[in-house]
Amino acid sequence: MMFGFDACFAAAIHTGYHAKAGSEANPLAHTTNLRISRLLLNGEVASEFTMNALCAARYGVPSVSLSGDAEICVDAQRTVPGVATVATRIGHGSATNSIAPARARQQIREGVESALTSGRGAAPTLASSYEMVIEMNNPTGVYRASGYPGARNHGPRTVAFEHADFGEILRTFMFMKM
Repeated sequence: MMFGFDACFAAAIHTGYHAKAGSEANPLAHTTNLRISRLLLNGEVASEFTMNALCAARYGVPSVSLSGDAEICVDAQRTVPGVATVATRIGHGSATNSIAPARARQQIREGVESALTSGRGAAPTLASSYEMVIEMNNPTGVYRASGYPGARNHGPRTVAFEHADFGEILRTFMFMKM
């Protein structure tokens, strides 16, 4: 999602996001694919927003706005205090309750405009090192991912990787999630 992102960007705007894998707040909750049951960074369950906001932070770029389901909005505000959010749907079991598309577009446009003009948002603080733990739905994925240099088995259906550079965490994640 962040391919080509670098320090020339003034802000990161995250549109159409959803609850993270392991959540019950949206029937489409996942983290990049449906093979991952949970992704943890330094012991905390991470979402696609977490990964992308940290990617932006790596370049000193603040995440200023996010739109998506209600749970990812709450999660984003915990990850990046001050980020403007627009909840476009709420999950209920195997269904969602969404606002009308025209209203969603209007609220997203207004939210982004407000965030950009008010200087909202921030870049999450990068840690000095990271442990990424990927819990998969199937042991075959773990077997495949454990062949990545530096990867180690971390329990049933779970593989881990540690590195000080978040860029290496992202690179490893791209290979391991397949």
